[in-house]
Amino acid sequence: MKKSKIIAIAALAVIFITVMVLALTGVIESFEPALHTLLNPKGEIGEFMHSFTVFGDTILDVFLIAVLVFLPFTTKQVGIPVAATAITSTVLNKVIKAIVARPRPDEALRLLEIDGYSFPSGHAMNNAAIYIAIMMCLLPLCKTKTQKGIVITIFTLIPLIIGVSRVYFNVHFASDVVCGWCLGAIVALIMTELVKPGLANFSKLKKGA
Repeated sequence: MKKSKIIAIAALAVIFITVMVLALTGVIESFEPALHTLLNPKGEIGEFMHSFTVFGDTILDVFLIAVLVFLPFTTKQVGIPVAATAITSTVLNKVIKAIVARPRPDEALRLLEIDGYSFPSGHAMNNAAIYIAIMMCLLPLCKTKTQKGIVITIFTLIPLIIGVSRVYFNVHFASDVVCGWCLGAIVALIMTELVKPGLANFSKLKKGA
């Protein structure tokens, strides 16, 4: 693994631990509701944010991954690494939610109907994992800095906006989303590093058989 990736994973882990401790010990308890009010002062269901929060739903994520896995020209390069990343992220998210068991924001103030625990945000974590994994798979295929810039911008903005939409609708605290982003990115960086070389080695063995 490259030194830059190790540094990125370490930095994300530090942010995750710091925000988690601040949130779960109640240090930022009075501050977090203010972020929802700042994002959505009128308590409206805006079409832009609603489209992104729907875009980040599990059904659409599964559809995207299925397309990447079953298209012949993306199966090995993108599909399998992204699928492995998504499965790992989903399982890890459910385990952490069950352990932490953090309640969601006040039900009366939520703008969408949703149940389950709050920490970390599944939308933020799983979509960060999926889109950053796609980004990591596509970057080596980019031939120019412009192409790399476009890929980084698109696949970073999508999970960012999806995460923000969860605070906008007051179905998650901001700390749930930040920690979800961090964990999702960590999973993506680790899994793409593990799966892609494994697939390359498997292909070599298969050819040599």
